[in-house]
Amino acid sequence: VCVCLCVCVCVCVLFLRAPQGMGEPLQNLPAVLPALDIITAQPGLQFSPGRITVSTSGLVPQLHTLATAHPGVQLAVSLNATTDEIRTRLMPVNRKWPLEELMAALRRLFPADQSLSLRLGRRTHVFLEYIMLQGVNDSVEDARRLVRLGGGTGGK
Repeated sequence: VCVCLCVCVCVCVLFLRAPQGMGEPLQNLPAVLPALDIITAQPGLQFSPGRITVSTSGLVPQLHTLATAHPGVQLAVSLNATTDEIRTRLMPVNRKWPLEELMAALRRLFPADQSLSLRLGRRTHVFLEYIMLQGVNDSVEDARRLVRLGGGTGGK
């Protein structure tokens, strides 16, 4: 179970009775990076890195490590809010790495300009994940802020 204690994970577990994932992969890079090596290696499973997506709540320092070690692997980042106030309520990890810091790292590591991405050795997209909770993060203004937040990233 994810130790980040995100409200969205708790909702899935309590109401859908379906645990989502096995925790925060970027908190376990010593195991995740060798696993990606095996999955993508020629004598291994030979998966294309572009067909692999690692999902994270946004641990900023580890994003750089992952992007450097496996530049072709896709990234999915759970935003779930467009303001620090709401994201901190939903995802306590936001206290340590607020939205501005997270989005700056994503723009730096996964730029929207694909020619720059290729010069950095990456041809990837960032998938911005967002669970809508009625009355919490589902307003028209939230949608507008989400579009602005995703600008400048190779986000989908």
